[in-house]
Amino acid sequence: MIRKGRHTTAQELLDAGAKQVREKLEDSPEAAEQVMDTLADMYFEMGLSDNAAQMRRQRIEVLKLAYGHQMLAWPTPCFRTPEDLSETADRSRLLTTLNEAKDILDARHDSTSPTRGRLLLALTRYYRYVSIDKSRDYADKAVVFFQRGDS
Repeated sequence: MIRKGRHTTAQELLDAGAKQVREKLEDSPEAAEQVMDTLADMYFEMGLSDNAAQMRRQRIEVLKLAYGHQMLAWPTPCFRTPEDLSETADRSRLLTTLNEAKDILDARHDSTSPTRGRLLLALTRYYRYVSIDKSRDYADKAVVFFQRGDS
């Protein structure tokens, strides 16, 4: 969408791609979620955390619509959103998103994947501003998890 005499910024290009991804890839949720993930990464790297978090939420919605309860096979998309949210003013949604990722891992009886370890670290970071005791508890769990070496 570059026109003669018009300078298009990287953010404008990302915004245009984000706008089109849902309609152009609606018949292919796997492709849509991968493109959304890439766009979210690019937004985040540009310091546009709000845009990144919004793109991650849209990605999760695409997966939920496509797979419903089978989304239990997709814990990572739920987990990546907190990384973006932690950099935004909308931190209040952070714990809800972390708990959603935890519920997915628990439903899968997943106690050894690297995603579980990342979740424990994210909960440690979240609670350091809310409850030092809970933060320490999750930090201790993370230490035990990574010392086990199962991941």
